[in-house]
Amino acid sequence: MAQGAVSARTAYVPLSFAWGEAFQFDWSEEGLVIGGVWRKVQLAHMKLCASRAFWLVAYPSQGHEMLFDAHTRCLTGLGGVAGRGIYDNMKTAVDRTPRKDRGRIINARFAAMAAHYLFLLREDNTRVGFFEPEQFQAVMGHLPEPLQPVVEFAYITGWRIASEVLPLQWRHVDFAGGEVRLDAGTTKNGEGRMSPLTDDLRGLLEARHDDHKRLKLAGQLCPFVFKRMVAIASISATRRLQHAQRRTRDARRQCRERLFDAVCRSVQR
Repeated sequence: MAQGAVSARTAYVPLSFAWGEAFQFDWSEEGLVIGGVWRKVQLAHMKLCASRAFWLVAYPSQGHEMLFDAHTRCLTGLGGVAGRGIYDNMKTAVDRTPRKDRGRIINARFAAMAAHYLFLLREDNTRVGFFEPEQFQAVMGHLPEPLQPVVEFAYITGWRIASEVLPLQWRHVDFAGGEVRLDAGTTKNGEGRMSPLTDDLRGLLEARHDDHKRLKLAGQLCPFVFKRMVAIASISATRRLQHAQRRTRDARRQCRERLFDAVCRSVQR
């Protein structure tokens, strides 16, 4: 098959890295059940671009101390340091992002860490591995129907699915003004965001709005644009929490039983 070609059964983003050339680092927010209590943690991700090997470390926040510790643990776990690091505009790494024609202002403490480990920093935020339209359509053909409009919206806008697309509500969509927006404090960098309603995006949202109006006439009120996926995600999260709680109860019961058996053996002796 020719390089970059896409068959009906495959869909991928063509990327090419030499061994030891680069690693990627970023944060994500995840939910964990710790001691029977649901908590949010900040998860540090480091992935080697060539082999796709990765290392994860969880922290309570994204401070500089956590950032430096995460690099120490990840680089140790992966067995070495690649030639350069690829980063997004993390607050702990970038002090300021000026106009598009200027480079980012790298945080001094972060730059010192990079100099310590002797890897280069990318001075831009250029993305690699964009989907071509044919590749995107191939991926869409493999997705379940409720997920397709969510992924298409993310493909058009570039917004994050879990934290920005799924929480989107109809109050954020302005058909008359021709834009869809996110409130300040809901994005990764804490700033508000706006995306113009292109023809494709308007058509996608109008189709979802027709479903919203039909449900409203039937007495079902839901503020979310992607109602079906929000419901599925809520059910999935609830089931994961319930499963974790059951495992916690089972572990506590086993501990009590073992303690009771140990006391009984001590009395018999």
